[in-house]
Amino acid sequence: MILVISKYEHEGSTVDIQDWLNYKFANYQRLNGKDLGNPNFINIEISNKNTIVQLKNKKLDFCLNDI
Repeated sequence: MILVISKYEHEGSTVDIQDWLNYKFANYQRLNGKDLGNPNFINIEISNKNTIVQLKNKKLDFCLNDI
């Protein structure tokens, strides 16, 4: 999976990148600056064997280990 990070939701250059990724049928997720401001957005689980960082909101739900 590809993670696309953008400051604003309608940034022109980021939309161009999304258009290209869609054209190539790429598996990606996009994060905007406002997504990162949600205090319940990041979940971190630490165990003896691994660490899991999960990002989740109304539109997104994925683990950073998948990127």
